[in-house]
Amino acid sequence: MSMKQNIFSVVLCLLTLMIASCSTNNEDKVIDADKKLIKAEVKEYLKKSIKNPRSYKSIDWEIIPKTEADTNIPDKYIIKHRYKAKDGIGTVRNEMDCFFYAKQEKVLLKDDSCKDYDEIYKRIVEDIKEAL
Repeated sequence: MSMKQNIFSVVLCLLTLMIASCSTNNEDKVIDADKKLIKAEVKEYLKKSIKNPRSYKSIDWEIIPKTEADTNIPDKYIIKHRYKAKDGIGTVRNEMDCFFYAKQEKVLLKDDSCKDYDEIYKRIVEDIKEAL
């Protein structure tokens, strides 16, 4: 290879890496912004639905993005949220709720079955992670 071909190859590789890193950063920014929005939506929902909203304390979030087939930008999310809150008689309880968020439609749906089927949920999450 000549010197010009070597330089061209190096420049081409650098441009490819730069484009790849920019798109990854853009995707990460979108996901981070979506996660903030999703957390706010879930907290708002919980504060309206739990017995003692002032007692709500977030413990853990698992927010899994699901991307559209033709883009790398997520359009749906699966959310698993653990939190503490007082029940109707004042006892602090550890709770877990699952949600589904459709970004385009701006719809948050609660999935009540996850409390009963935590093991199934874990398998579904693993399948989704593998599929992504």
